[in-house]
Amino acid sequence: MASNPKIDLLTISDKNGENTFTALINPDKFSIKYSTAEEKKVKKFITGLNFVRKTVTLTSKISFSLTIEGTGAIPLPKGTDKSKYVTDQVEKLKKIAVEYDKDDHALNTVKIEWGKTSFEGQAEGLDINYTLFNAEGAPLRAEVSCNFSAYQPWKDFYSELDQNSPDLTHVRTVKAGDTLPLLCHKVYKDASLYVQVARSNNLKSVMALQPGQRIYFPPLKNQ
Repeated sequence: MASNPKIDLLTISDKNGENTFTALINPDKFSIKYSTAEEKKVKKFITGLNFVRKTVTLTSKISFSLTIEGTGAIPLPKGTDKSKYVTDQVEKLKKIAVEYDKDDHALNTVKIEWGKTSFEGQAEGLDINYTLFNAEGAPLRAEVSCNFSAYQPWKDFYSELDQNSPDLTHVRTVKAGDTLPLLCHKVYKDASLYVQVARSNNLKSVMALQPGQRIYFPPLKNQ
């Protein structure tokens, strides 16, 4: 006789894996939203050189709804008190997802796993609705809307990484045979800007470049 296939249940764990909430009923909907953002930061050096750092980030958010069922319609672990199951599970989920981490001074970071989906992030909120109660008023069913967001560095780069935008600061490492006019031509398409670049880098001589030396090319426009 063929055995029943194993069903992967959605789990939500804390960052150390010490506490795990397991959904006995998987969500019927699960959505993921991706968005991008770009930011530029300018740092001014003592030499007067402005270094522009460009950061592009990818953020992702997931949302799903869980049903916590304590009526007995779904088999519960042996010895479970049905009158306390929903309350206990809601508190467990709250402790994992929205409790403040005193060590990191931030919300808990959680890991959500379901089948081939694995997501790490922080809770934006839990919306809990109790929809069924026993005669004593203890909740027997809860619907929980879950929203989590993740922030991941997607690209974090400087203009030396094949960036040719004129509003960014470029960085070049001098190689044997390089001259400042030659590098200016590569960066700006104008070799005549070498005087301004030399001044920005406090170079005593434009002819004294050494292999391995790093030269900063600030945003400059052709005169």
